[in-house]
Amino acid sequence: MRCFTVLALAVAVAATGCATIARGVHYERSGNFAMPDVHGLTADEAKDQLAQAGITGSVSPFENYTCDDPSVPETHVCVTAPRAGATTSAHIPVTLYLKAKATPSFTMPDVMGKTADEARAALLAFGQEPARILVETLPGGGPDCLPDRVCRQSPGAGNQAWVTGPVLLQLGTHDAAARRPPPPPDAHKPDAAKPDPQAPPLQKPSPIF
Repeated sequence: MRCFTVLALAVAVAATGCATIARGVHYERSGNFAMPDVHGLTADEAKDQLAQAGITGSVSPFENYTCDDPSVPETHVCVTAPRAGATTSAHIPVTLYLKAKATPSFTMPDVMGKTADEARAALLAFGQEPARILVETLPGGGPDCLPDRVCRQSPGAGNQAWVTGPVLLQLGTHDAAARRPPPPPDAHKPDAAKPDPQAPPLQKPSPIF
């Protein structure tokens, strides 16, 4: 009786194991059939489902697809080629178009008048990629350009910038400072040759009789 029980248990285990293996084995489907719908799945989930449907051709994910479907999470399948429901076969290659991951953005700060290090630190605080911050001098930048200070920036302050996008900082040079015209005379300083218009008029002494 004990031997029969052990034998029955072994058969049951073997049968369960075979069933598990059978579910993991993918087959090649013959003829034409409808393309499975893998919308909203991850790339790995979609590949597994296509394999279970009998597709043995190559499955390639395309990760930079602009997907307008708000229900699809980032990096998940938005559409496929062939499209879901279209006629396909086992050997036709499949492309999975994955919704692109959103690029973080920020409002460009005003870094005018800052040094290159100060401006770079301000941008890094917003998550800007260091390699995308470009710094250059601006010879002949004009009288508003101070030496070694940011006098031009792109994007401009208040505009949207992406952490992976380029930021250009242009610094004034000492040559530009040397060409800066002298400041205009103080318009509020009274002219010695002219009476001060703010001063009260002089009172003439009254004649004595």
